[in-house]
Amino acid sequence: MIFVSAFRYILGLEGAALVIVASLFTGLYQTIQPWYTHRFDLFVNEESGFVLGHSSSLTVLATAWLSRLFSGGGKRRVGDMEAIYFPRALEWLREPMLLMAATFLVVYIIMAALNIGFVTEAATKAGKHPIIWVLLQALNFAAGFAILIMGVRMIIAELIPSFKGIAERIVPGAIPALDCPLFFPYGQVSMAYGGLIGMLTMVLVSLIFAGARYPFFIFAPTMSVWFHGATAGVYGNKYWGIPGAILGGVVAGVLMGVGQALMWPVLGFAIGDFFSWASDTDYVLWPLLIALVGRILGR
Repeated sequence: MIFVSAFRYILGLEGAALVIVASLFTGLYQTIQPWYTHRFDLFVNEESGFVLGHSSSLTVLATAWLSRLFSGGGKRRVGDMEAIYFPRALEWLREPMLLMAATFLVVYIIMAALNIGFVTEAATKAGKHPIIWVLLQALNFAAGFAILIMGVRMIIAELIPSFKGIAERIVPGAIPALDCPLFFPYGQVSMAYGGLIGMLTMVLVSLIFAGARYPFFIFAPTMSVWFHGATAGVYGNKYWGIPGAILGGVVAGVLMGVGQALMWPVLGFAIGDFFSWASDTDYVLWPLLIALVGRILGR
């Protein structure tokens, strides 16, 4: 969708030309993207036989490169987010699912306070008290994510061996590029805190743009920024430890917030609603490069 819109509204392509060019570009992106992150991917997943295939690759690339730089190639790690110490009363903060439930409970409470009418109506339809309904939404998210992590482990155990035939007969040496949740088991605490820090950072970026009277509202898409921050947090922790995990969340929030701000003047008139829920970093950089090409060509 994003590439089709970029070629249509920026370069003015239509019809068959639009379909052909956008399809070729999408295929090229899907092929090149796993290549430029694969070195970091295989380090993080300990040569598990797959790499990242996700639109958060630029966030991951920036986080891994910076963390690797500051840590001397991973030789000067500062602690480990997976082994971070908490007082006895706060030990539950090391449990990713409980942390996620608490995090999204706070998010949902804030959202509920801003839209009491909707929450009351939804809770009434569900036969629940509004407070209980909000609590259940947070717990449902955490439970769903726990199921996702279990599914990820099953995929790793079964999909990778099944890909062996392709790697041996069709494309020698090929390895699959898979979605970002497959990297979460390699740093579940880093994942949780990276996602949380990513959300907080993008909210801060949004407030900064609002305070600067930027003509477009920078919306923090909860799920997109959480997945970006969570993935980057895992990479950052592997290279630099605790500072790297924090850096991953910050990089995700900053790149997504600034990227969304840059994209609104370019494609906001056409697919502005898209940025409200999926301002992924890869969906920002490449259209901006297409816009640069369009400007060079006088479009």
